[in-house]
Amino acid sequence: MGEGDENTAKDASQFIKNCDLMRDLTGAHVMFVHHSGKDGEKSGCGPSAYRAGVDSEILVNKQTIKCTKYRDGCRTDDEHFTPSTVNLGSDQDSDPITSAVFHAAEGPPKRQSRQTEESRSQ
Repeated sequence: MGEGDENTAKDASQFIKNCDLMRDLTGAHVMFVHHSGKDGEKSGCGPSAYRAGVDSEILVNKQTIKCTKYRDGCRTDDEHFTPSTVNLGSDQDSDPITSAVFHAAEGPPKRQSRQTEESRSQ
């Protein structure tokens, strides 16, 4: 986005035009990552130009992947995943180097009782 203001319709529209230009010139898929609002279940923050200008919108929230917009396709069911950490080795100071790995899950994570969550934090 460079010097642009992500919250103005003018700059957001120019960003979308630039993404379209990259796609048209290269034939590549262009994907950008944007944060959602405080609600978390709604579209990304900022002007509606972002949502209007994309073919697909995918919401990743907690451990669920949900397609919230498909311009030319059919909607699919939500996908679920569980994260885990893998050790990739260690750095020059022998500190571990880790990364996240995501595994497909059958359904959404089971909600734990408040008492279980509180006892774990103690």
